[in-house]
Amino acid sequence: MITLASRRIVVWSLGSLVAIGFALTWASAGAGAQQPKSNLPTPADHQRIAAAAVPPGLNQLHLTCQINRPSQVDRFFIVCASGTTQIDVAIADCCIPGDHWQVKAKAWDEKPNTAVQTAPPNNAFSPPARVVNYGGTSSNHDLKALIECSYLNGVDVFPAGSFITVTSTGGTCTSTPLGQEDRIDRAP
Repeated sequence: MITLASRRIVVWSLGSLVAIGFALTWASAGAGAQQPKSNLPTPADHQRIAAAAVPPGLNQLHLTCQINRPSQVDRFFIVCASGTTQIDVAIADCCIPGDHWQVKAKAWDEKPNTAVQTAPPNNAFSPPARVVNYGGTSSNHDLKALIECSYLNGVDVFPAGSFITVTSTGGTCTSTPLGQEDRIDRAP
């Protein structure tokens, strides 16, 4: 620092500025620095989703889709009790706003059908993707479906998760996780 006629003039060298920038960056990465938010659901997130009201006469199943990279598809096998006429499947981003997810439901019976829906990137649930039970097969009248979720685009922080709700009319449904599969799936 140089003092001229009681005025202070500060002279910094480029090396000093670099050293100060490094010190500030290093200090901000230390204790007390805020860590990036996880893109996976917490127990509180699960409780919030499970606490949502279910309309009378309907049953709801809550699933968590989790993938480790954008090329994965997470899959679930759903079996609903006899008397279930349809299931509605909706998906929502769980964590860091901005991720865009897809859910696909496929039901097999005398008239196989598929429904696809995408979640808005603001952590709200999508409109439902509906598959219908047209009577099952001749030997089994339960509604059986495959549900697949996949990542379309967004903040690209992995692993990432989303929530799926399966709402059924009639009987209750059970879920068997089938795990992740590496493939890109963007269509019915």
